Amino acid sequence: MSEVIKNGSVLLESFERLKNGFRYGYEWENNGVKLRLVVDDLNDGNKIFDFYSDRNFKDFRDASLHSGNHPYEPNPTQKPLADQENLLK
Repeated sequence: MSEVIKNGSVLLESFERLKNGFRYGYEWENNGVKLRLVVDDLNDGNKIFDFYSDRNFKDFRDASLHSGNHPYEPNPTQKPLADQENLLK
């Protein structure tokens, strides 16, 4: 996070007034990966940081079973699973 703050730039269009403070975001591209840090700067002095990377979306874009990239395997469980309450008896 500190590298995004130090090396990134604040996005002017990211400024947003909140009920209890304001929000803004930094953006920095490093080795082809776009990193974003969203900061909620609250009136009570606290800050909430949310960190995002576009790599999260590129690497797992087609991870759905319905995408056709993964073979469908049947469920190997042959019988219903036992209820935990029954196991405690």
